[in-house]
Amino acid sequence: MLATVSLALSLSLIGYLYGFDNRFVGRLATAFLVWFCLLSVTFLALIPFVGWAATHWFGRGWAASAADAPARRVAAPAPSSAPVRRVPSRLP
Repeated sequence: MLATVSLALSLSLIGYLYGFDNRFVGRLATAFLVWFCLLSVTFLALIPFVGWAATHWFGRGWAASAADAPARRVAAPAPSSAPVRRVPSRLP
């Protein structure tokens, strides 16, 4: 999956920037290796590390509660002891 995405990104990048004529294979190989390394490090190291760090540094409850947090409700205003002043209606 990573290799396929890397190859597609490399082909589109090299094709757009340089075309398909001059030193295409060398540029494609270099771009493929760069994309493959970047995607591999991102998906195989960084994303699992963030999940591990969230669990171990902040606790298991934090990771579970962040995903399952209910929506906050706005509290109703507290009733005041002052009398309510009503505006008389104007009828034509």
